[in-house]
Amino acid sequence: MGTMIAGVCVIILLFIMTSSGILRLPQDQQEFVIKDVVLNLRSLDLVSVDEEKAIIQVGFNAFNPNMNSVVLESIRYNLYANGIRVASSEIGERPEGFATGTGRTFTMYREFSLTLNDKVEVKNTEPLIQIWNDLLNNKIQWRVSGTFFVTDPVRAGGQELNFDFTI
Repeated sequence: MGTMIAGVCVIILLFIMTSSGILRLPQDQQEFVIKDVVLNLRSLDLVSVDEEKAIIQVGFNAFNPNMNSVVLESIRYNLYANGIRVASSEIGERPEGFATGTGRTFTMYREFSLTLNDKVEVKNTEPLIQIWNDLLNNKIQWRVSGTFFVTDPVRAGGQELNFDFTI
């Protein structure tokens, strides 16, 4: 008797949740299509530069076009000035193994946009001597390339996506 009452309660609860919109059941196969998170280079600013070092701020904008939440774990990138790699950096952190909640990942809710900024310091070393005057005069063609890693409930293991921006 108790099992039957519990079953009826579950059916009633499911009916209430689906009719109120709390629980949405897919209407067709199109709702199962998962779109990739979109990553754009929002800004690249030369914050300061002198004879010894330069500080560069890189800004990204990430957009989740899906109806489900995803986790942006990390953005790993290389920064090039006039074709020469001047820095490598990472925003966020990819947890290893079964690690959870490092605090350095970013939850992106449905149709959510997120702005992430990073500052890198570039030291004037011998390989960079040939471009340092261009850097001092802010006459650099910048390139930012790398990968970002997104996990979601549908894609077990997540997805690694590449990007390459030139400004």
